[in-house]
Amino acid sequence: CQMAILWIWFYQREGHPGWLDAAQRSVRFVAGTQLRGHHLPAGIRGGIAGSSPIWGRYERLKYPNWAAKFFLDALLWLESTTQARPLVHYAG
Repeated sequence: CQMAILWIWFYQREGHPGWLDAAQRSVRFVAGTQLRGHHLPAGIRGGIAGSSPIWGRYERLKYPNWAAKFFLDALLWLESTTQARPLVHYAG
């Protein structure tokens, strides 16, 4: 999601639709990995793994709080850039 924010920033300055497309696709991918559901423990509900797959080398088997923070930041950047409602579309 940190890269998505940069790609949105590039799009805002250059206007090339490829930057926006890359940002949207990456945020959509991360949204698909977000833990959702009321059956999950409160400590991980809404969490985003540090790596994809979760057993990857970075933050192995963890849900760091900054992953969710950058996901939300990217959603807000998308919303302000596209005037759409990605918070609902991507985050469910």
